[in-house]
This record gives sequence, structure tokens and C-alpha cells, in this order.
Amino acid sequence: MAFEYRAQITVTKMAGNGDVYKKCFNGTCTVGVNKKIKGSIAKKAEAYLHAVEKSQKHRVTRSQKPNMPRLEVVSRVAAIPIVESGIGVTEKLYFKIKESNPLFRWYLSFGEKSLATGLQLAMPAVQMLETPINQLDRFLCKSLDVVEKRVPSIYMPPQAMYSETRQYVLRRADSVKQLGEAVLDSRVTAATATALDRALTTADKYVDKYLPPDNQDAADGKLLHKF
Repeated sequence: MAFEYRAQITVTKMAGNGDVYKKCFNGTCTVGVNKKIKGSIAKKAEAYLHAVEKSQKHRVTRSQKPNMPRLEVVSRVAAIPIVESGIGVTEKLYFKIKESNPLFRWYLSFGEKSLATGLQLAMPAVQMLETPINQLDRFLCKSLDVVEKRVPSIYMPPQAMYSETRQYVLRRADSVKQLGEAVLDSRVTAATATALDRALTTADKYVDKYLPPDNQDAADGKLLHKF
């Protein structure tokens, strides 16, 4: 009796007279049982073959598993130096936390397996939306092309980008400072300040002339002089 199938399964060879054996090649596993053998080993092998045959329709090989759609925009964004550096730092921090404690290791490993299972369960829906996803990917790639043309500095190394940004901010701040000093030192500003001071002095004189203090104001003035 022999049965050939394609499945992700490990067959343990039964030691002894070699009646049960396995061969694995190209993802195909052939299990054979000598027809002449009898006893518990033969029964177990036959039951095993029937179980494999029954579950064959529900098994999927690794090569047959559907893959997630490949988004070009994700690859391009991940290739930006500052993004790539951030991803590297995040990965190092994640693995450092994961290996720092057995409980963290178990919890995060369980989360990774759950995420992988969730992605596989979501594959049918993702395949149905493959066309809209590809259209969105092309649109985002065009938008990224525009950003690359207008801001070519995004592909600078992180340290160079930081230094360039800092120098730009300092130059702008210095320009604003120089502009403020120039405005304060200009003749127009000085003349305006002088004219405003004269206008205030004249207005004060007219207020004292046409609006003399009453008795209450005089009393308040005396009270202030006492203090």
C-alpha cells in the first residue's frame, strides 16, 4: 500500500524491519507500507495513510499559499534613509525587549503568530481588493515622485539632514534678527517715534487745558502725595 501527497507534514520513520518508510523530495512525500506485514505497526500505518488521504483536500503547501500583494510604494518609502534608519532602530529595540524577559518573549512570539494567522485569514478579502490596492499603489508612487522632485534632500543621510535643517533654521533666525535691527535703526522709524512722542505731549497739554481736574481728582492727587 502506498500513498503520495503534497502537504506540510513530518512523517517519523518507524524503526525496525523497515516496513514503514518515507521519502521526501520537491515537496512530495511518498509513504509506503509493505502489504505482507501484520500487527499493530501495519494497522497504525494504514490508519495514518487514511488520515492523510482524508485531510489532503484541506492541506495547502507552502508554494501554494497565496501571498500578500506587493506594494511598490512601501518598498520605496522604506528605502528612504531616515525611514530605513528608524526601522532599524525600532527592530533593535523590539528584539532587545523581546529577549529581555521570558514572559515578553512568549507574549511577543504569540502576538507574531496571531498576526500571521490573521493575515492568512484575511487573504481572501485582500485578493478581492487587489485591483483597487494596485491602483492606490500607483497613485501613491506618483505622489512620491512629486515629493522626490520638490524635496530631493529626503534621500540625504539622517545626520546630514539634521545638520542641513539646523543650519537653515539658524540662517532664517539670523535674517529675522537682522531685519528687526534694521527696522529699529532706520530713519523712518526714528522720525515716526519722534512724531508720535510730540503728538502725545501735545495731546496731554490739551487734556490739561480743556479738562481741568475736579475736586475728586484733586483729593486723589493729595492722597497720592501722602503715600
